[in-house]
Amino acid sequence: VRAISSEMLMEALAIRFNSNKAQALGIAFRANISTPDTGETFVLEVSNSTMTSIHGVTSANPDIPLTLPRMALVGFLTGQAKLEDLIASGKATLTGNPAPLAKIKMAVDEFPPAFEIMPGTLAQTTTQSLPTK
Repeated sequence: VRAISSEMLMEALAIRFNSNKAQALGIAFRANISTPDTGETFVLEVSNSTMTSIHGVTSANPDIPLTLPRMALVGFLTGQAKLEDLIASGKATLTGNPAPLAKIKMAVDEFPPAFEIMPGTLAQTTTQSLPTK
């Protein structure tokens, strides 16, 4: 995961984002996310039950400005770290209401690591034994 760009991690999160769940939860916000250690900036927006992110820009009027190191961002995006814990430990700073960002976890679908991309592509296990000589 460390070798994957932050931009690709944001895109992977958007792919797993379930718009029906987001609508039911009423998730809508615009966040500026910055990682000072890498100099990256993102706008992460959820509107109309859709998540989008734009790398390299910031919003003039974000609902949530969030600053954290890249590895803390990776932990948050992969679900290995809770935003509340990152803020409490001082690894992240956030002004505004963190609730919409924290709700993202409830609107993200989890896929098994070996899911079938296309029907019939999952490796088949066999119970047949090989003939002996």
